[in-house]
Amino acid sequence: MIGALEQLLLGRTLAGRYEVHEVIGRGGMSVVYRGTDRTLGRPVAVKLISLPADTEEMRAHLRERFRREAGSAASIPPHPNVVQVYDYGTDPELDVDFIVMELLVGRDLKEALATSPPSREEAVRILREAARGLSAGHRAGIVHRDVKPANVFLVGRERFESVRLLDFGIAKPLASSAGDDDLTLGGQLPHSPAYAPPEQVDPDRAVTFASDVYQLGLIGYELLTGERPYDDRERERIRAGEEVAPRGGPEWEALPPPLRETVAQALRTRPEERFPDAAAFAEALSAALDDDRTLLEPRPSAPARPVEAPVGGASPPPPPPRRRRTVPPRGGQRGKVLAGLVVLLALAGATWALTRGGDPADAAPAPTAAQGTATASTPPPEPTGGEADSIVPAESAEERYAVQVQETIVRLNEAWVAGDLDAHLAHYADRVDFYSADDAPRSRIREERERDLRTFNRDRTIRIVRQAVTFPAPGRALALVDKEWTFVGDELRRMGAGQQEMVLEERDGRWVVVSERMRRTTRSSQERT
Repeated sequence: MIGALEQLLLGRTLAGRYEVHEVIGRGGMSVVYRGTDRTLGRPVAVKLISLPADTEEMRAHLRERFRREAGSAASIPPHPNVVQVYDYGTDPELDVDFIVMELLVGRDLKEALATSPPSREEAVRILREAARGLSAGHRAGIVHRDVKPANVFLVGRERFESVRLLDFGIAKPLASSAGDDDLTLGGQLPHSPAYAPPEQVDPDRAVTFASDVYQLGLIGYELLTGERPYDDRERERIRAGEEVAPRGGPEWEALPPPLRETVAQALRTRPEERFPDAAAFAEALSAALDDDRTLLEPRPSAPARPVEAPVGGASPPPPPPRRRRTVPPRGGQRGKVLAGLVVLLALAGATWALTRGGDPADAAPAPTAAQGTATASTPPPEPTGGEADSIVPAESAEERYAVQVQETIVRLNEAWVAGDLDAHLAHYADRVDFYSADDAPRSRIREERERDLRTFNRDRTIRIVRQAVTFPAPGRALALVDKEWTFVGDELRRMGAGQQEMVLEERDGRWVVVSERMRRTTRSSQERT
């Protein structure tokens, strides 16, 4: 019956908007299709309940589980390491509930571990990005409760680029009542047994953020050593309340002590002895990496696999913190320079929040690019007098590189709104995955920009609201750019807002764009002038 329902849905349009294509994944209680949002013209993933409901009570139960998943995911602010949920609804004709999410390209960690395990440097990045994604849920008051390799997705067509945390189907608000938590199907437990923390199998014990930390610790051990830390007998001892150390072995003992101790603390039997939440775990991982930066460098002896090959080589040695001078705004050009420097400070603050497990939304506003000039989202304060020195906050090499990447994106947008196409195109590689065109020549970008300049010849404004940068591999950066735009021509005005996903590579000491996509559009309108 389930197979027949799946076939029935193929080619249908749900709620008059979401066209359903082929099945791309199945879970314990759901099936996921590749689909198209016909309103916005973008690819999406459409998730539906796949378990049969024999009674109205069971149907109501399944719908509540599905509603919880949509509500939990929607309560988490957009984050580069959490799958984005766009919509939730019920098709009135078929009476089926659905969730619409961003369509991801890549594979989950369960498949990766079974076929081609990540290299050591990739394993460290996967663990840290998963911790950051989990911390976004914790900040929203959500306990995931099913952190396992199948719910850690590795985004990337040919190589790992970033991590998305999936499936909040059994997640729950930490403050919810005990009765609301009792949403399991007959004979089913709300967890994967091999990745369950001790307290999760005991109905009398609370499930907290530290429970998610334990599950992520299990994944971290498996990522770094290639095997699980406990066998079935050891898990039974742990569930009985006994403290059992990870089994160890050559790969485990070869890890730097700070990293080994961080993962071991996440695996403590007593929740109060673990990290209290994923943000604290991510902070400890960052501190361990600061103690041993070689964990982020490719190992010369590692076999070359396409999914592991870092693009552009290892990042260059970190330069010393750069000192930037600010001057009083004596005239237009001086004021523009000062505003640009305030922008860089805001960018560094956003990078700091992301790198340390925080949410970029908590950081200072990022820059605006308007008519070719970078300006702060709010006017900079007047200097109290004389010239002043300010140092851009840069806690690590990664944060300094993030500032460089964000500067590149600001300059790229400045040149575009100013109509300087040569300066604009200089920030792109020779060939770019450019929206719907893969591996397009740079001349394709010039053609599109020239056409837009002719259409919107009166005024062009782009406001960059926020940038978040992560580094999936040495010399490779993934930037999520929230922006707003207004373009005005003699006959047409176009306004909108959305989030770009840009991939940059370090080449010859500078960052260039190798991929530019629109991840989502949140507002779009066009009118005659």
